[in-house]
Amino acid sequence: MERSARLGRIAFFLVLFGAVSLAATVTMLVPAVALEGGGQAGQNGQMIRMNLEARNGTGLVFVATSPLIGSDTQSSARTAVAAGMSAAGMNASSYDILVSLDADKARTVDGPSAGAAMALLTISALTGKQIRGDFTITGTVSGDGSVGGVGGVPSKIEAAAKEGITVVAVPASSSIFDKILVASERKRLGISVYEISSIREAEALAFSPPGSSPELPPQRAGGPISGLPAYSYECAACGIDSFRQFSQGMISDMDEAIAAAQSGAGDNSALIPYLQKSAADSHEMFDKGYYYTGANNAFLAYIDAKLLANAAVTKDGLDLLLSRVDACTGGLSRPAPTDSSVEFVAGGDMRATWARLKLSEVRSREENESSSQEGLLGLYEDALYAQGWCEIAQGLYAAASPLGGGRVNESVLEAFAGSRVSGARGMLDSGLVSGSDAEWHALGAKTALESGYYLAALLDADYVLAFADAENASNLSAAQAGELGSGLASTKGSTLWSALFFAHSSFYSIADGNPGSRNTVTIGCIAKRFGEDATLAKEYLANPGTAPAAQATPQATAAPARQAAGPTGTDTALIFLLAAMLVVTQAVNVVVFRAMERRLKEAGGGSRGQAGRKAAAGKRGG
Repeated sequence: MERSARLGRIAFFLVLFGAVSLAATVTMLVPAVALEGGGQAGQNGQMIRMNLEARNGTGLVFVATSPLIGSDTQSSARTAVAAGMSAAGMNASSYDILVSLDADKARTVDGPSAGAAMALLTISALTGKQIRGDFTITGTVSGDGSVGGVGGVPSKIEAAAKEGITVVAVPASSSIFDKILVASERKRLGISVYEISSIREAEALAFSPPGSSPELPPQRAGGPISGLPAYSYECAACGIDSFRQFSQGMISDMDEAIAAAQSGAGDNSALIPYLQKSAADSHEMFDKGYYYTGANNAFLAYIDAKLLANAAVTKDGLDLLLSRVDACTGGLSRPAPTDSSVEFVAGGDMRATWARLKLSEVRSREENESSSQEGLLGLYEDALYAQGWCEIAQGLYAAASPLGGGRVNESVLEAFAGSRVSGARGMLDSGLVSGSDAEWHALGAKTALESGYYLAALLDADYVLAFADAENASNLSAAQAGELGSGLASTKGSTLWSALFFAHSSFYSIADGNPGSRNTVTIGCIAKRFGEDATLAKEYLANPGTAPAAQATPQATAAPARQAAGPTGTDTALIFLLAAMLVVTQAVNVVVFRAMERRLKEAGGGSRGQAGRKAAAGKRGG
């Protein structure tokens, strides 16, 4: 019996000792872009000290920061730790992880860009592998260990170099804009920058000997989209064939831009395969019937190709582009909307509005941001978007003209559009939806409304309202989100933009391999809003008497002439009567107060009487 007890105590201490021996704390400097006051992202990167402690536990993940932490960082930490556990071959439910970050000058910490670093630190803490001191990484991480793109990569590389870091891992999926600047920073700073796609590739760098330059397999742009079925529409009368022709023109413009970029890429020729992959994707999307998806992808590749061809842009080059955008927006010829063309016209109105807003924004930033090559290239990219949107507006207006139909009076939609625009603004102001995309579409909706583009205002507001719908859906279980996404992705729209966006949602359901993905649900919510509001709008246009009436602005009633001349005899008598009543009331109050004070003193005095005076004084003061 005694021997069994002794063995039990030994076993207990061995278990306790084993638990303690598995605890470990590791640390790494990771790059970030500081978020300064007012919610505006700063232009300069900074390094954040990230500490991670692993101990035996039950699968809990704690994150603490100085300063405060945002919800994106909290949710991404769980995904990152799970990816690290999986890569280390550990059971996530057997350990607790505590992550702490010291962001120094940043006022808040948010975003998933430290996910890859958390995953590596988790692996290091659990396996004992040492992360080399001259290494850092930026990137999101998914549950399967893939590393995704983040913003501000060039600024992060510069911040790392200032801290003596010589090896930086960045996502291979970074934008062409970032890739151009990364290539420039790599050359200027003499720093090794590796593009990676997975945590496995990150491990090969992070756990290599300090000072070494490991070789990774070259990044490939990727193959064709797998398993993409043909898509069919069920609204032949909504203008799908006309949009198909417009989409084909957008893809041709992309092909020409990529060919031009290929001949003038120079030092950035290694980026051409990424453009070629985008071009192949756009053609496949179009060929399979995803017309909006193909056109949108082609538009983005078109912008990237134009940017690559002008990577060494000068201030004069920016000014020349801005003058072309001015000429484009000023020369737009908007056709009168008809019952057959109103959605095409509204699509053109939206892009025309975006082009003018973006042009104004670039002009306002030009003086402060054009002094550096990074700032100049950023302005040039935004100016390309303005130009591209203006050209799309031209194309949609041109597609609208041959459709014919009866003229409609779009002004009957003013009140309907106004209510949607107010609703979208309310979603933002209440915090139910946030982000730069939501702000952009809310601004577009407001501007379109003020310009008399009422259906365009409706559609832009619908983006914001749909973002809120998707945000509500984010609280669903995986099974519920999958059911919602499947329903949206399988819906066939009956109006032009709803049909195109339901197809867009269907594409992402397949491409993401998950019908409940955020892309699928968000785009599906947009399509649903588009369909409902475009259907209502067309009913109002066909039957103007059923449309909501605009609220008349109350007019100030003119004061009678006798009031302007001063009070009458009756008015004067009333004034004196009121004054007399006030005097009497004050006198009565004084009498009552003195009587109360005397009774309290007689009843007990002392502290009780003092309390009574305070209470009475309080009543008078109120």
